Amino acid sequence: MGAGLFGINKSNRDLEDRQSWGKNQFNNNFPIALVNYMSSKDMNPVFIKLNQDMNVSHSHIGIIDLFGLDYTDDRLYFNFESPYIGYQRFTKGNIPRADITTMLLAQNNDEDKVLKSLEIKLTAIPDHQTFNLGEDKYSSELVIRPDTIVYLAFSLLENWLGKEDAMYAIFEEVDSKINDFSDGKVVQEHFDLILSALDKFLMRTLDRQQPLILQPIWKTIGKTPKLADNCLDVFVWSDHAFTRLFVDYSRVRGNNLNRLNRSCVWLFCMLLEYSKKGKVDHKKIIDNVTYNTKNDKAFALSGLRTHAYLSSKYLIKPRVRIDEIQNIILGGGEKYLSPERRFDSAIVSAPGLFDKENSNE
Repeated sequence: MGAGLFGINKSNRDLEDRQSWGKNQFNNNFPIALVNYMSSKDMNPVFIKLNQDMNVSHSHIGIIDLFGLDYTDDRLYFNFESPYIGYQRFTKGNIPRADITTMLLAQNNDEDKVLKSLEIKLTAIPDHQTFNLGEDKYSSELVIRPDTIVYLAFSLLENWLGKEDAMYAIFEEVDSKINDFSDGKVVQEHFDLILSALDKFLMRTLDRQQPLILQPIWKTIGKTPKLADNCLDVFVWSDHAFTRLFVDYSRVRGNNLNRLNRSCVWLFCMLLEYSKKGKVDHKKIIDNVTYNTKNDKAFALSGLRTHAYLSSKYLIKPRVRIDEIQNIILGGGEKYLSPERRFDSAIVSAPGLFDKENSNE
């Protein structure tokens, strides 16, 4: 058997090719295989949702709700780094690429069907801000790219097809006060109204939350690169819950609009534009609404800030053990990993990890 990953049988990446295990590909490939493996062991990822109090709460989410099909279904196809064409109706331009898009392969002369899209954030715990705290305080850094805000907006808009007038009624007051959202001074003056409108908008669709971000965590022993015995688990952010990462911290701000504040404005502008025009020019919004800050990333939060949202018994003791990695990376795939990558390095340097006699299977 050639190199492979658990449950990824059909995809646009040839896992027997070393190039499919490169610097960036592995961070997307492995999390999908981890979800598949956990599903085979009846372990569902933690689902982070937004509740009626506008706080996050945890439940669990099954693989069919994540991917649209079970990993055992031979019609399931994983399309890495590809646009989710279902969102084309929302945009004037090209759709950004999603980290993973799942598809139902055609049968009986039907057409292939796009099922789900997810952003993937493979993160380490503890991060540089939490490694010196107790294990119950460990958490991960999250770095979010602008395209994730675009996919967030499109995911939320799925709930409002044909209801543009009702959307605009929520945003109308802000729209009447701000003519140019690139004017930071004016936006600062009415920023609280923007946040209130976003929350009101989200409250209307709490019962229709969809998974947006797949966040696997891998745990090390303190600051060392050595993997903990219980080292892997998966968290999934709903589209609604994800907004808390930047909306909550935007309620306290200084004289300048920071990246978190700007992410709120980006999202608001995209939703407002759809409510008025039925299309979103997301590239123009991101390029024009900058507040003199580079838009190479949307924002980043350290583990000190993400802990409140991720806090769970599974964050303290992840469910997948180190010796189970050999059941996820198959056929000698570990030989293709690039040790300069931190997680790759942790796997490659783990003594005897791929010696089958260590397996509990």
